Amino acid sequence: FICQCFLLSQVLTRMHLNCLAQKSPSPSTSRKTLDGVFLVFAIFYFFRGVTVYFWATGDDETNVEGAENGLKDNFYAMTLIVDFVFIVYLIAVLTRGRMNIRNNYQIPGDCVSDCIVATVCHPCALSQMARQSANYRDHGYRWCSDTGVDEKYDGEYGLNISDGVHSMNMSDRELI
Repeated sequence: FICQCFLLSQVLTRMHLNCLAQKSPSPSTSRKTLDGVFLVFAIFYFFRGVTVYFWATGDDETNVEGAENGLKDNFYAMTLIVDFVFIVYLIAVLTRGRMNIRNNYQIPGDCVSDCIVATVCHPCALSQMARQSANYRDHGYRWCSDTGVDEKYDGEYGLNISDGVHSMNMSDRELI
């Protein structure tokens, strides 16, 4: 699932969209898309992990006063709520992103079909969005970049190095 986080943020960055799939006012703000998408995914997985942990370790024994604890039921309900909110977020962002790609590349279709595809098979929708919004055949793919392609091609996506922000080269990163 973390790969989806990076790919989604790269596609949104190439399309100049923020983490809610809304148009960014400038290319430099769309560079912060990874931060927003990663934060949403991190919050989801944190709460998901906490609720599943407490649901799995909670006990249903009666407490001192004789009333049922119900802790497991509460955490199970919380897990369902967190899952539902995250899935709605993912479907909404994918649908808006697909609509934006359709508009940019004059691809026929409508919001309903985009929503159905995002709901039924979001990894397929995300993969299709990535292939449509980047030229991987000629530019290759870079895992550790804002756009998913080498920074020398950022200008093709309107993300120039002169904006003061750019993709990091591997030499700029500290390896632990």
